Amino acid sequence: MAYYLVTADVDLTTKPKKLASWHFSNTVAAAVINLRNASVTGDIVVQIQLAIGTSASQAYSHPNEPFFPDGLFVDVVSGTIVGSVDLV
Repeated sequence: MAYYLVTADVDLTTKPKKLASWHFSNTVAAAVINLRNASVTGDIVVQIQLAIGTSASQAYSHPNEPFFPDGLFVDVVSGTIVGSVDLV
């Protein structure tokens, strides 16, 4: 497992391809985070929506982890977030 800090768009396409868990928080405005396959224009595999001042987490069990065949690209569509993803 490897944890990666996320505070803005981040390209993790060269990292492991399965998502074991994620956690995101925001403080300023509602946030939308798209976990995409390959790039900022890739398919949205997971979409996370956060209200102002909230946080959310999700852990996945093997073998049900979301899979990103071309790698994970974290697309922060709106909001100011802090968080992490755990890839295996």
